[in-house]
Amino acid sequence: MGRLQRVRDQVEELRELGLSGTAFRAAWELRLRTGLARRSPALPPDPTPSTRWRERLPWASPGPLVLAMAPRVSIEAVEALRGHARNAARGVIRCFGRWDGDYGQPLDWHRNPTNGQRWNPSAHWSDALRDGDRVGDVKLTWEAARFPQAFHLARAAAFSPVERDAFWVAFSSQVRGFIEDNPYPLGVHWFSNQEATIRLNAWLFALSTFSGLGVDTAALCEEVSRYAAAVGHHTEHEIAYAERAVYNNHLIAEALGLFLVAWMRPDLQESLRWRRRGLSLLDEQATRQVYPDGGYINLSHNYHRVIAQDYLLAWRLLRADGYSDMPSSWRRALTASLDFLVAHQNPSDGRLPNQGANDGSLPRVLSTCDFSDFRPTLQPSPSRSAESASTRLVPGTRSPPGCWGMRPSKPPCESLLAARWPSATPATPCCALATTRAPSPPCAAARCSTASARSTCSTSTPGGAERTSSSTAEPISTTSSRSGTTTSCAPRATTR
Repeated sequence: MGRLQRVRDQVEELRELGLSGTAFRAAWELRLRTGLARRSPALPPDPTPSTRWRERLPWASPGPLVLAMAPRVSIEAVEALRGHARNAARGVIRCFGRWDGDYGQPLDWHRNPTNGQRWNPSAHWSDALRDGDRVGDVKLTWEAARFPQAFHLARAAAFSPVERDAFWVAFSSQVRGFIEDNPYPLGVHWFSNQEATIRLNAWLFALSTFSGLGVDTAALCEEVSRYAAAVGHHTEHEIAYAERAVYNNHLIAEALGLFLVAWMRPDLQESLRWRRRGLSLLDEQATRQVYPDGGYINLSHNYHRVIAQDYLLAWRLLRADGYSDMPSSWRRALTASLDFLVAHQNPSDGRLPNQGANDGSLPRVLSTCDFSDFRPTLQPSPSRSAESASTRLVPGTRSPPGCWGMRPSKPPCESLLAARWPSATPATPCCALATTRAPSPPCAAARCSTASARSTCSTSTPGGAERTSSSTAEPISTTSSRSGTTTSCAPRATTR
């Protein structure tokens, strides 16, 4: 059965990639296995990296934000945040928003915290994953290097000023340790440019927050600036794989990475080329990966949230450059995504059905909500001040990413509803039926408000045929009911 499934997967991959994509994928694999990929281009000298981006980082000033949010975030939530930060300072990282992994002190960036095995830090990136059978899932090692702890340390310092210096020392020493232990092009952390983009975003958020708290970040900013240039060069050299053989959230992240590095380093001669290519890919993929009805190509709610946050960060950077209008393709994709995700969301707890791949990815940890709560990303925050935005929150539960995204005289940008002007999505009175795109079997997800509504709710498919979701129909899969809301996958619907 396992062999048959692999054959089916290979046939499906061939169908999706087409002849051209399959030929590229084969050539890429040959390049890795023959060692040709080890001929990584040398990085150009970068003796005096620009750090002018320090003054333009587009995150909120932590002082006013904490004053606005303090009455709305419970003591327990703040204590939990401080606990994660204190653990991170001693090398225990909150992984995937669920469990604590011990990476040692100082952090061992090549360690699998579940079994103590290590990746070879001296292997060229193209060979680095060959120890997978011995070491285990590389995502367990990548998680600490994504720096979720940067968000914990910086946000905890904002809420606990007396611990600011200790948390800054922990963060800065970990960044320097990572850069020192992972020189280009060696080790597993150069294998994925998506990971490098996530890491840079975390570092910039923390640097912005600590700077706003009065910390002198200049020296570390120079080191981060130099590292960013290396990420830009490596991403440009390897992005063709994501573009030709993957084109999912990985490609969006790498396109964001090119744009982000160009935004940071306009002093580099490659900067304009990186910026144009990154923005071009983001524009193209917004249309390609987000379907007209708001569904996402990965068929995963969690990865849908991830790419939404990527586009919101890209828009935030454009606003810092003085742009006032979001690119139309981005706005369409985010507006459709908002409708789609809100239609599946339980309003009482912010959860969505666990549809599709979900490895616990949440690159931007900007609230005290549970990982499964989508409200921080979907939070309606159309107001122009942190204080007025905070009045929309449920007291004692969370702070939306939108609050951290605000700058003076600008609306929050880390919430889908903040990107959807001029009004928010109306509540769905009965249910929403969204078609999934798996080739077989056809199914649909319906979220209805009451048990009686579930027996009568209906909607029309894109082809015009009416489908009815019934609570008595035999479901393919059903999630648990929460607060009168159920999400189910019923047998009949259209597919794409």
